[in-house]
Amino acid sequence: MSKFMRSMSARILFLTLCLCVLPATALAVSCPASLSVTLNPANTNLLQSHSAGLTAASITPGNADVVCSYTTHLLLLNYSPRVLSAATKAACDQAGNNANPATCSVCPPFKATATIPSSTPAPPTGFSPWAFGSPGTSASDAFTPGFSGGVIRPSPKSPVPPEASVAPNCKIPGNGVVAFAIYSGIPSGYSCTATGTTVTCTPPPPPICPATLKGSNIPTPVWTGPSIKFGYIAADTGILHTGNPTMIQFPASLSTIKGAIGTAYNNSIFTLTPGVGPITTLGAGFVGCQYNSPDFQFHNQSAQAQLVIACSMSCGSL
Repeated sequence: MSKFMRSMSARILFLTLCLCVLPATALAVSCPASLSVTLNPANTNLLQSHSAGLTAASITPGNADVVCSYTTHLLLLNYSPRVLSAATKAACDQAGNNANPATCSVCPPFKATATIPSSTPAPPTGFSPWAFGSPGTSASDAFTPGFSGGVIRPSPKSPVPPEASVAPNCKIPGNGVVAFAIYSGIPSGYSCTATGTTVTCTPPPPPICPATLKGSNIPTPVWTGPSIKFGYIAADTGILHTGNPTMIQFPASLSTIKGAIGTAYNNSIFTLTPGVGPITTLGAGFVGCQYNSPDFQFHNQSAQAQLVIACSMSCGSL
């Protein structure tokens, strides 16, 4: 019975102290379902869709932005050209695509403005707010329509076809299709994929070794020097001269280091040793991270503590 209990205690200790790297939780980035569209001037006599529907979600090269694309159809009906005054007829030929030399008239421009509905949730924490294009750009597109031939109207001589007259008409580019795209910046390190109108982003895993470690976060269970057991281990822990690799005391127990640093220990910031990456020679399933303490006085000498914290798979959650 006692052997069983000892075995169970070791397992519980391991499960309690193990810092396994858990899979990062994926975030679903929901593009606004539609954009509302307004026209200026409003009396351009357009048959319009009052919303632009979501057509696709994508990721820009380099995984920099989530892009949501929208399309609305704006069909011109009886959008008549504006006849130029007599004073400007001489300049008609110079107007290029904006004028019909036969009638010396122009199609008045208009502007389509898309707005994200106020009820749209913000992107997940860390992503930039939704924006049109790069930050600060306008949410409007200006259009200078061209002539489309005209609209058939009944002849004044008879209200019944086949006699009819063709009234000049204006047409917007792209067969009346207006497209918009809105962007949200992706935080550094996130990995995102787009499928249809859905974007799924996964945050980066925690670092194997945190860059800094507070004294109060340094684990104490199974503090057995260089031996490998379940839990956290300080391997090759010692006290050395500041700026000098010569050891003053090796090995040094955690209690010795705590006593030497004193009451400042808990708030002391231990830094990852420059140039020393994760140590993987501690045995299967363990990784070590080497840290140096702030300077303190030990036996009347300026000293630092140097320790290797061994964790199961990663120390990134300390």
